Amino acid sequence: LESLSFINSSYDDSLVLLGNFYEYTMITRLVDNDSLSVPVSILVEFEGGECPIGDPNMDGVINVMDIIKTMQFILEWDEPTPDEYCAANVDFDNALTVSDLVLLSDIIMGN
Repeated sequence: LESLSFINSSYDDSLVLLGNFYEYTMITRLVDNDSLSVPVSILVEFEGGECPIGDPNMDGVINVMDIIKTMQFILEWDEPTPDEYCAANVDFDNALTVSDLVLLSDIIMGN
């Protein structure tokens, strides 16, 4: 056997939709023999639980307490769980920012 080299890498996909399938292709190759490569395709279904957008404290009500909770996450005073992160990321940009607070305020004010 020829030597194999493994490169650990991760891939963060954004804007995936619940219930949809996504196909990813990986290509492996032997280090000492570039002519031999093995493409592998995997089919992934994105699934998950409910994400109550705008309700990171998970009490079923969107109010000022959710703004406070989101602010704690932004200031890194508290570490969100995946569900809390999903709920606090109101603008779906995969980052908790002041923009999420503004949109959350709009939701609370009915705008």
